[in-house]
Amino acid sequence: MVFNIADDRGTVHGDDQPTQRVMAVQVHYYAPHGTNYLTTMTNIRNRLAANGFTYPVVQVLYEIDTNSHHLVFECEIELEA
Repeated sequence: MVFNIADDRGTVHGDDQPTQRVMAVQVHYYAPHGTNYLTTMTNIRNRLAANGFTYPVVQVLYEIDTNSHHLVFECEIELEA
């Protein structure tokens, strides 16, 4: 599993400074061909949501060169600045 920060921006400002921010995150999960990834996909989604992230949008891709499924979870979390 790999993650990256897609965006990190201030959302609420006071005295020209952000007091809150929103971080957009992508979480990548790779499953070998033939693996039933549906249970894992549901578990990852639920754990992200349970830890304060928005309920993730999931893209399921197939990578021919590695013969694997690549699941991309996109979600956001609000943080103090």
